[in-house]
Amino acid sequence: MSKGLIFSGQGAQKVGMGKSLVEGSATAKAIYEQADAVLGWDEPLSKICFEGPEETLTETRVCQPALYVMGYAIAKILEEQGKLDALSLAAGLSLGELTALAAAESFSFEDGLRGCVMLTEIAAYKREEMASFALPSGDLTVCSNDFRQAIQQPLQLIAEIKPKSPSAGELSGEQDLLSKAQAYQQAGAACLSILTDRYYFGGSFALLAKIAHQVSVPILCKDIIVSRKQIDWARFSGASACLLIVKALSQEELVEFIAHIEQYQMTAVVEVNTQAELERAQRAGASVILINHRDLFKVIKSLFFTK
Repeated sequence: MSKGLIFSGQGAQKVGMGKSLVEGSATAKAIYEQADAVLGWDEPLSKICFEGPEETLTETRVCQPALYVMGYAIAKILEEQGKLDALSLAAGLSLGELTALAAAESFSFEDGLRGCVMLTEIAAYKREEMASFALPSGDLTVCSNDFRQAIQQPLQLIAEIKPKSPSAGELSGEQDLLSKAQAYQQAGAACLSILTDRYYFGGSFALLAKIAHQVSVPILCKDIIVSRKQIDWARFSGASACLLIVKALSQEELVEFIAHIEQYQMTAVVEVNTQAELERAQRAGASVILINHRDLFKVIKSLFFTK
């Protein structure tokens, strides 16, 4: 008889998770110790899983690696016991897909764990960067909100300009990016999405401004936005919309940033990856919601996020 493993996604966490596994299995104990070493948190992941507090465990930055580590530990215990010999399927929704791929050895346990916390690390860097980031010196005017108008019709394409990625390195030089932006417009793209993060994605507000002067289609500022300063710079540089990633923000920040974006009559494009994030976006008043079919780790893509 064939066997399958279905790994849980975000929402299945609870205080005490994994504790009995560690108490009863040297393999599980080693996996949790390895996770704590890889993450290097001041308060170890294992301690939060076993003891709480619940409010910390339910934070995305914690519950995602917590569920990943527990799922992986369960799979390895079952494998050790010879119960996976006839395994024909390993699957999961969202985060569960990441665990399934790690259990199937599509990539290492360490790489999968780093994938769980990638956005958290980027957001922390952005917060530190924004603390000393100056406000734009020019006037900030409201925009015509042409982004929202441009995406009203079905099947409108938003073409992306990305200088580099954390996984693939440099993708294009500036001149090539400017040429691509013009080519996208000529090919019928309704809008352009410009990466403005410098450190991880090689973008900048200067790049956004240069492209805004060369094309007539609306521009979405795509960044890990953690400060109103980024919104101000996006508008100053010519953006008509800003991306907000629910996973990277508190509910208070999400509400605040949507209001700040709309103050300039720009469009707040709110990105979600789970049902819980969709509900948060709706409570915050989001009117344009983007569903990310790719989980934070680069190999995870699924239309199940929309379904």
